[in-house]
Amino acid sequence: MNAAAAQERLERDAYARAGRMLPWNRDRVLFNAEVDAYWIDGSETLWYKSRSEAGWRFIVAEPRLGTKRPAFDHGRMARALREVTGAGVDSSRLPITDLAF
Repeated sequence: MNAAAAQERLERDAYARAGRMLPWNRDRVLFNAEVDAYWIDGSETLWYKSRSEAGWRFIVAEPRLGTKRPAFDHGRMARALREVTGAGVDSSRLPITDLAF
């Protein structure tokens, strides 16, 4: 392989690696990279939305105690929303943007 061909292959490989890091490619394999936490009514408890391989989950955490748990039963919520709306609702893609406690 001559120097020009080696340089072209190096550039092609670099572009391919960079392409894997673009948001629409990276986000398929990178989970919990960004977490927006919201304190619940001035308490020491907060909630946040977390993305895992299984989809989105809403979590309640108590940092002082080092505990976290689902904010609600995601499967039950999806079933209830399907019953009310008649639309297909997946428990990993709940159409929820905010929670109130």
